[in-house]
Amino acid sequence: MLTLALDSVCYIAYDLAHCNLYKVWRGGVTLEGAAYTDKKNLQPTSWGNSYVSGGVHPSKWIAVRDGKEDSSRIVSKGYALRNNQISLKFQLILSNGDTIRIEERPEFVRNENGKPGLERQFSTAGIPDGTTLSLVSGDSTFLLNTNKSTSLITYYNDLPAQFPPAPQEEFDHRGRYWMEKSDCFTCHEFDKSTVGPSLRQIALRYQRDKNADQHLIKKVKEGGTGAWGNSVMNPHPKLTDDEIDVMLDYILSLKPKGDEQPILRPQVKQEEKRESTKPGFGSPLAGMHPSYDLSTIRRHDFRPRVGGLAFLPDGRLLVTTWDTIGGVYLLDGVETGDTTKITVKRIASGLAEPLGIAVVDGEIFVLQKQELTRLIDLDGDDIIDEYQAICNTWGVSADFHEFAFGLVYKEGYFYV
Repeated sequence: MLTLALDSVCYIAYDLAHCNLYKVWRGGVTLEGAAYTDKKNLQPTSWGNSYVSGGVHPSKWIAVRDGKEDSSRIVSKGYALRNNQISLKFQLILSNGDTIRIEERPEFVRNENGKPGLERQFSTAGIPDGTTLSLVSGDSTFLLNTNKSTSLITYYNDLPAQFPPAPQEEFDHRGRYWMEKSDCFTCHEFDKSTVGPSLRQIALRYQRDKNADQHLIKKVKEGGTGAWGNSVMNPHPKLTDDEIDVMLDYILSLKPKGDEQPILRPQVKQEEKRESTKPGFGSPLAGMHPSYDLSTIRRHDFRPRVGGLAFLPDGRLLVTTWDTIGGVYLLDGVETGDTTKITVKRIASGLAEPLGIAVVDGEIFVLQKQELTRLIDLDGDDIIDEYQAICNTWGVSADFHEFAFGLVYKEGYFYV
């Protein structure tokens, strides 16, 4: 989904999996989810009212060749930014392999009476002789002029001012707050055993143990294994005793009602009970390994949530960020060792969880959650003008566990 704010009173969204306009509304977007607010089971959501009653009709690109509809398929090829406007790029691939190139430039407009509207300007190239191209939506068919620009303008009834939903109390217990801020829900669920036991299993085991808090606070801080099998619990040395105590109070309140019996402690072989004290295996890291040199390569005022790092041929460093910006930054001067000489410039933004980046023959490739994207600077000002989709054929869902990372290039192939 590509979401665009064309105007303060007009947001639109495209379903790029089907190259369709999905929604036109007045309001905004609440940026929630792991990358934005650290809330793992949420996703960004729109708020406000749609200009189109019942929603936008799904549309379909249809090519007719020699009087017969062709079994073509449409794919998104990214978008370009020019003169503060965006152009979406599609390719309609015909059954014989011919490719029709389509660009759509959406823009907010008003008519002479002030009614809000959406202008969609299309330009095409590569339409073969004897072939017509049209966009069918509901009962309407919009015929695109062969290899020329064509505009489709739709006006809507004005909508009153829209307001974001009032913030609600997110947690009914302070312990849940501290668990969300930590990594508890990475390994623990409420009712099911996954990497670790469920929270309800923990509550059942320790519900009658008067010394549970003291034991479990130590366990959470130091980590270890053996209590629930062979899985390893990460240490949490930065959590205070008071924070852990509030978390445990919340967990122990989750025991099921009724006559359910506590889960018995699993039988573990004696040799499996030993606690490892090596850093990374039950104990926190003590410091940098002596075989490495540690250098600071950022300014004190630049604190990115780093998703990926790559160097350009001239030695400048590219950094992707996993945050509300979804940005790519260009750092110059990192090789000097003097942080006061480092400059930072944001060259791209709006990327979805960019957790990988690679430079191949001077060209920049970024791995998003749903797509491998080439970033193109068309005018040499170190600002990305075109986001070209290289591969977007793997499926994604809204699950926060589902992300793409670790971009590697070798001998003509990218590995993800």
